[in-house]
Parts: sequence; structure tokens; C-alpha cells
Amino acid sequence: MEEMQFPTLPIAEEIGIQAEKRAKELGIEFIIPTVYSLGIGCRGSVVPVTAFRSTVCNGVNIHGFMDFAYGGETAECYAIPDVSTLVALPWKKGYGWVACNLYYHGKISPRCPRYNLIKQRDRLKKAGYHLKTGIEPEFFVLKQGELEPSSKLEGPGNRYHDPLLEMDNAEFIAKVLRSMQELGWKPYQMEREGGYGQYEVNFGYDDVLVTADRFSLCKMMLKDIARECGIRVSFIPFLKYDNEMVLGNGQHIHMSLWDAKTDKSVMTGNSEIGFSDVGGFWLAGILNHLDGLTPIVNPTTNSYKRLHGFKNFLNFHAYGINTDFPPLRIVQTNGVCDRIEYRQPDGSINPYLAQAAIIAAGLDGLEKKEEPNPKLRNEEMLFMESTPKDSKLMATSLDLALLNLQADTTLLSAFGEELITAFCTVKFLESEPHNKEVTQAEKNLADVY
Repeated sequence: MEEMQFPTLPIAEEIGIQAEKRAKELGIEFIIPTVYSLGIGCRGSVVPVTAFRSTVCNGVNIHGFMDFAYGGETAECYAIPDVSTLVALPWKKGYGWVACNLYYHGKISPRCPRYNLIKQRDRLKKAGYHLKTGIEPEFFVLKQGELEPSSKLEGPGNRYHDPLLEMDNAEFIAKVLRSMQELGWKPYQMEREGGYGQYEVNFGYDDVLVTADRFSLCKMMLKDIARECGIRVSFIPFLKYDNEMVLGNGQHIHMSLWDAKTDKSVMTGNSEIGFSDVGGFWLAGILNHLDGLTPIVNPTTNSYKRLHGFKNFLNFHAYGINTDFPPLRIVQTNGVCDRIEYRQPDGSINPYLAQAAIIAAGLDGLEKKEEPNPKLRNEEMLFMESTPKDSKLMATSLDLALLNLQADTTLLSAFGEELITAFCTVKFLESEPHNKEVTQAEKNLADVY
């Protein structure tokens, strides 16, 4: 795995010529180049294949103020395609998609989420490892224009893995799984989850950058296919219906470290938690930086309704073996502990920044060679009514979480002050209207004051 190069603009025309030729060979007439913003979701345009050569060499203009906290000459922000990611969209004949990196004033931008994941991946490679991940997207399948589940069969009670509900969305499920198969993602399961109208789709794990690119396209794919089926998909972290507690949308990240030379996993060992020393150090690094990681893996005001609105104890510093309730789960399969599942991330994550931050935290653990704190191990957290012993509560709002990120010197050093400042600026601006809004719950108490 060679380090990726980021030349200044314009990109060599020969690269653009070859990219345009490749797009035509794939039967693509229109291409959607996208870059992930520091806010919520992707930004991009629709480019005819006849203009793709110019797009590859010069990019498409991206608004730099709200998405990347650039002021002044925002016209100097451009999304430059990584042509190696170009794919034809199986469900939309004639259309293609390509992941992009953000450029500013002709150079790669330090505020580009994808670039920062590549930087952290390169740091990890120099330490002798690479990270393989798989993200489990959870989402609500809703009626168009409403916040009600699309299926008429939905009702109260636990409907996990209910085949009748799944078949009521059969057209949507089939289109999604066929598309993933054609893209080579190796999908292996899609099921109705525990929330009201909630589903999850699973596909194969891969290199951390490949997984981030796939998740970026996956969100667009699910939403577009749903629209074609007359329904809609939402990744909002938390919705609560009248008289019905709804589980929030997580985007659980499964991760394992592999030797960069032999491409063999280095996670399993003989420690009390079933990990090798390296696996334990990696886990400890993430545990030690949970506070700084929180606003990156829970980056919206709505995130904290999921994080603190339901007693699943994702909001405490803790880990355990094969338990679904602390934020970090050691996954044991057939008696072998081979990976970590980070359950705290939600549907609003930026897949590039989130995984870049995980690498930065894990590398800190490798460098310090610290063991995970045994007092934070807990496999008995199911619906407890009190604070887990020896644990610590995470921030209860986005604003408080951002302050913790700004105080995390490890993440600040890994990302650089410019990115952290830009990210916090965008997020503080997003949270401002929510902080000013008087909720109905507050209005209901008007006479009490």
C-alpha cells in the first residue's frame, strides 16, 4: 500500500484523459463527484462524461464557508476526484460516482476529511500496521414526507428480524442488495432492527479508506433507491414516537489491526480479554480518548438524544466481551477475540474523520503501551438503573463534547489546529439555533415558572 500523492493543480491532463476513457468503458454518461463536508453529508455536482477530463484536472467548485469554515475567496475550494474510486451506479443506469479530496488555492486542504484519513492511515503503516474496518449502517425506512415507518405492518413491541416486515419492503431491500453485489461489496445481511421502522444492512469489511468511501456512497445509494421505491431513508441518530421508545441509528464500526507486511491479523492473544499486547494497547488508546472522540463520532445535536436518551450505556467509559451495551465491545467468535466493535458512532458520522480519529487514538495507545483499565470492563450493563461503578459519563451535549475535543492534545496534534478549529466552528454554528430554540417540553412548563 503506497502513500497517496497530492499534486498541486492542475492535475496532469493525461490522468483526465484516461479517467474519461474509463468512465465511457463503464457505460457512464453522468458522474457524481462528491466530497464529505465537515457538516452533515456530502457535497458534489453532476458532471457529463464529456467534461470529466476537466473535472479530474481542475475539480468542481465547492462552497467553502458553511461546509469547511473557509471565509473570503470560497470559490477557491474544489473537489478533485480520486479516479481509482470511480464506479458505475448499478441502480441508476448511465450514472457513476467518484470520491473526491478537497483542494484550496490549488493544494490539498488540511480541512479535507478524506485527506486526514489517508494521513492517519499512512502513520499507522509506518508503525507496521494497517486497519481493516466494517461499518454497520442503521437507518429508518419511512413514508415519504412523514416520520412514520413505511410498512403498514409496523406496530408496538419488539419486531427484531421480523420477516413479514422485511418482505413489506421487499422491493427496496432487493434493489439495495443487488446494487451492493454488483459493486463487489459482498453484502451478507439486511434485516429489520429493533427500532420502530429501523433497518440495518451489512457488507464485507476492507481497508479503512475503502470502507469510508463505500459508506459515503452507501448513504446516497440507500436514500436514492428508497426514493425510487416511494419511501425514504433517514440516518438521523434518534427519533422518538408517541408511546414508543425508539432505538437510535448507530453506525457501529468493527475494526481489527493487521500486520502491514504479512497481512495477518494481530489482535488475538492470551490476555484476560483475549487480545494480544498490540490489541490491548489499541483498545486502551481508544478508551483513553473517548471524550475527544465523542464529538467526531456523535457530531450533531441530535446525537446526544441517542447517546443519553436510552439506557444502553453507550454514554459511559466502558468495554466488555460480547456485550452490546458499553461503547466498546470485544467481539468473540467461536471463542476467539478478533476485533473491536465501536458502538458509540451514530448515523451522522463523517466516515473519514471518525476513522481517522480512531487511528490517532489507537496509535497513541500503541506508542504508550498502556493496558486497558480493568475497572472499565463491564459485561453486566444491561438496562442498569445506576451509574456503572468506576466509570465516567460522556458529554451530554455537542457543545460540551467539542470542548473536550479541543482539550485532547493527542487528537489536536494528529489533525492539526486548523482542522480542529474548522470542525468546531462548523459544529458550533450548527448547534446555535438548537440552543436558542424553546422546545415544546419547556413550553409545557411555562406555568410552573
